[in-house]
Amino acid sequence: STTGATIHYTIDGTTPTASSKVYSKPVTVSYDQTLKALAVKDGRVNSSVTSSPFDVNIYGVKGAPAAVQFSVKSGTYLVGQTVTLSSATSGAVIHYTADWSEPTESSPIYKTPLNVSKTMTIKARAFITTLGSTYSSPVTGENYQIKGTVVQ
Repeated sequence: STTGATIHYTIDGTTPTASSKVYSKPVTVSYDQTLKALAVKDGRVNSSVTSSPFDVNIYGVKGAPAAVQFSVKSGTYLVGQTVTLSSATSGAVIHYTADWSEPTESSPIYKTPLNVSKTMTIKARAFITTLGSTYSSPVTGENYQIKGTVVQ
């Protein structure tokens, strides 16, 4: 409210100083961040720092989607396994690989449970696109060693 004061701000968690970015237009907050601001005017004592946390939640999406969960954990098995992949983020698309590579949006899309009938590593990542921006989960993976089949 001080006429002629300059507002400096940060959104990276640091405390703003007179050297921080100058507020001149609305600040875009695209993920969970805390906006901190400080008013500065020559000949006056700087204002106290104010802060406001922002919890970004656009259409139910909060930043990156939840990591992909595997129904069967890494291990050695006598028979093949049926593995289901899931993400707790509604609307996320899961991409996976079975060749040790990192999953990208070009990797196969998970649609049905995976039949693991031989030794392999499956890696997966969830992707979600909101308002033109795509977010991805961390890569998760499980290692399966299949030793053979059970004879009856």
